[in-house]
Amino acid sequence: MTRLPAIETVLKAMSSSTSQRVPPIYVLILCPTRELASQIAAVANVLLKYQDGIGVQTLVGGIRFKVDQKRLESDPCQILVATPGRLLDHIENKSGISLRLMGLRMLVLDEADHLLDLGFRKDVEKIVDCLPRQRQSLLFSATIPKEVRRISQLVLKREHKYVDTVGMGCVETPVKASYNNHCHTLKFAHVN
Repeated sequence: MTRLPAIETVLKAMSSSTSQRVPPIYVLILCPTRELASQIAAVANVLLKYQDGIGVQTLVGGIRFKVDQKRLESDPCQILVATPGRLLDHIENKSGISLRLMGLRMLVLDEADHLLDLGFRKDVEKIVDCLPRQRQSLLFSATIPKEVRRISQLVLKREHKYVDTVGMGCVETPVKASYNNHCHTLKFAHVN
């Protein structure tokens, strides 16, 4: 869901920007787990298959810091998909990523409720403090508990729009689906 607006943001930014000494990261997608980050990056890469010069990279735990750093320096990265802890490691260790994030046009918090359930609130706050104020921010969450409302006040503009894709009085119905020989559980809502 977030991938198409993110790609559109990158294409617009690249067409309007002048050559810069340090290539900016235009889109930052924060996710709660490395598995989700890898999945999002894989889908984005499929969508970008015929777009030259746009790179998608991940920053997640479990990979040596220096390996991440070399990859960020050598490979294109206009879309960065990261877990908060790992991204914060790079920001705090002055790896140069802070400078690249100054060109950020879009911030996405994917599965915000899960991010906060896993205790990433302080990391997200520190990351947001390092980002430009002029940006589009998107927050996706299956539920809207108090913690998500609080973080939305930090991340989103005051006049943000809330879009409910399920509606009140809906019941989730799990459905099994197969895609590329991988089984996924999809949830569809039925209105009572």
